[in-house]
Amino acid sequence: MTDIDPNVTKAANPPGPADRAGRAWAFVTAVGIGNLLFAIVVGLAAVVSVTEEYNGGGVAAAVLLVPFVTIPVLLAKVAPVWAAFALAAGALLNEIVIGPMIRCGVIFPVMLVIVYQLGAADPGKHRINQWLGIGACVATTAMELAWDPALDSSAAIFVGSLGVGFFCAGLLIRSRTKLVATLQRRTSELHEQRDRTAALEVAADRARVGADLERLIRGQIHSIGVSAEQAKAAADGDTDRAQAALIDVENSGRETLARMRDVVGNLRDAPTEPPPGLDQLPGLLRRATCSDARLTIAGPARPLTTNVELSAYRIVEQLLTTLRDQPKVRVEVHLRFTDDALEIRVSGPTARNTSPGSDSGSSHTSTTDLRSTLHAVRVRAEIHGGMMTTRTPVGRLETEVRLPLLTAAAG
Repeated sequence: MTDIDPNVTKAANPPGPADRAGRAWAFVTAVGIGNLLFAIVVGLAAVVSVTEEYNGGGVAAAVLLVPFVTIPVLLAKVAPVWAAFALAAGALLNEIVIGPMIRCGVIFPVMLVIVYQLGAADPGKHRINQWLGIGACVATTAMELAWDPALDSSAAIFVGSLGVGFFCAGLLIRSRTKLVATLQRRTSELHEQRDRTAALEVAADRARVGADLERLIRGQIHSIGVSAEQAKAAADGDTDRAQAALIDVENSGRETLARMRDVVGNLRDAPTEPPPGLDQLPGLLRRATCSDARLTIAGPARPLTTNVELSAYRIVEQLLTTLRDQPKVRVEVHLRFTDDALEIRVSGPTARNTSPGSDSGSSHTSTTDLRSTLHAVRVRAEIHGGMMTTRTPVGRLETEVRLPLLTAAAG
C-alpha cells in the first residue's frame, strides 16, 4: 500500500473555456470596450499607413510603431497618467530607431483619447499626477510637431485646441459623474431618514395609544368593579338588582372592548375633524387625480364605525397613487356592501408604465414605492381583520380589499 503524503496537494484543474472567457471579459471591462476597439482600429490603420512607401516606413516601422503608440490607450481608463508617459516614450523611441516618418494620424488620436481620460479621471489627493500626464501629452505633441514631416508650426494651434476640448469634455463627464454619485448618496440618506422618521412616528403612536388605553382601561375597570360590588351585595336579597348590576358589568365590558378597538384601529390615522368617510370619496377622486375616475357603489349601504369608514377612505386614497395619473386614463373605484363585508376594488393602468416625460406631469412611481403603498394598504386592512389581493393584467393594476363588517359592528 502506498502512503499518501498529506502535504502534497493536488494540482489545480486547468482553466476551462468558461474561466478563460471570464478573465477575458474582466480585462475588457477594466480597459473599456471603447478603448479596446479604438486600439484595434487605430492599430490596423497604423499598419496600413506606415508601410506605404510615401510614408518613409516599412514592415519594421509597423512592428515598432503599432505596439508603442496604440497599446498605451488600453491604460487610459485605469491609469491615464502612465498611458500618457508610455505614449511619449513610444513616440521618442520610434523617432530614435526609425527616424522621420508621418505618425500624426496614429499618435494624435491616441493622445486625444488619453487627454480625455485625464480630464475624466478623479485625481483625488494626487492632483500633481494629472498635471504630469498633461505634461507628457504636451511633450508628445512637441515631438510630433518637431519631427513629423507632414506638420509645421501652424498645426500647433489646431492640435492644442483639440487637446483642450477633449480635456474639458473629460472634466464635464467627471463633474456629471460626481453629481450623480452625490445625488445617489443623498437619496440613500433621505431613504434612511424617512425610515427613521417613520420609526419615530410609530413610537409616538404607540406611546399615545398606550396612554389612551391606560386611561380607558383604568376608568372602565373601576366602573366594572363598582357594578360587580353592587351585584355581590344584592346577590342574596335583591335578585333584580343583582341582575341589573351584572348587565351593567357586561355592557361596560363590551364598551371597553369597542373603545380599545377604536384606539388600535386609529393607530395609523392622523386625527382629523371630522374624519373623512365614504361620503367624501367623490371629492377625493376630483382632488387626488386628473384621470377619468368613476365611483360605483353596489349593495345596500350599512352604517359603519368611524375608524372603518376612515380606513376605507384612506385605502382608496392610497390606491389611487399606484395608478397612472393622466386625463385620458380610465380609473374605476367600486364599493360593494355584502352581508358581512365591505369590498373595495380600485383598478386602472399602473403608474409603473408611465414614462417620466409624460404630458400629465405625474411623477414616475418606482417598484419600491408601489410595494410600500400596497404593504400599507394590506396592514390597514388587517387591522380590521380584512385582507387584500392584487392582480396585474397587461398594463393594469387591480387591487381588492375586503373589510369584514362583523368586526365593524363589534367595534
